[in-house]
Amino acid sequence: MLRLLGGLELLSGGRVVTLPMGAQHLLAYLALQDRPQMRELVAGRLWSETTGEHALASLRSALWRLRRTGLDLVRGSPVMVSLSSTVTVDVRTAVALARRLEDPYDAYPEEGLNEAVFSGVLLPEMCDDWVLVERERLRQVCLHALDALSERLVRMGRYAAAVRAARA
Repeated sequence: MLRLLGGLELLSGGRVVTLPMGAQHLLAYLALQDRPQMRELVAGRLWSETTGEHALASLRSALWRLRRTGLDLVRGSPVMVSLSSTVTVDVRTAVALARRLEDPYDAYPEEGLNEAVFSGVLLPEMCDDWVLVERERLRQVCLHALDALSERLVRMGRYAAAVRAARA
């Protein structure tokens, strides 16, 4: 399980896995992408203040450090890299729920309706440009989801919960 809301935290078997900063950034970046990314693009985004060769070397180092954990975290080829499909990411779960809430024909189970999944700032400890863009994108998704959640709760007669969702 990879948590990005409220701060980066990688959990495996109930334990927190500690990662070096470069590996954290790589894991977070890949977790926010919908499809495999070209290695050169990833290196350029994450290590933009260095030369292309140094950025690629930093990427290789981060990948090596992630593999050293013994966990199935990333998939890669000589050209592409992506997050492993075995990694559960809280942001992806929140976005999927947001899409379901915005679909008026989706009968999401009543017991799952809670604004807490949309609380928490994306990677508050990071201030890279790509993080700021993703943070704002996710903030907009969550705002729309909370609006939809509030409307659903009103239709269900759960007014106190609807007010909490609207305030969130």
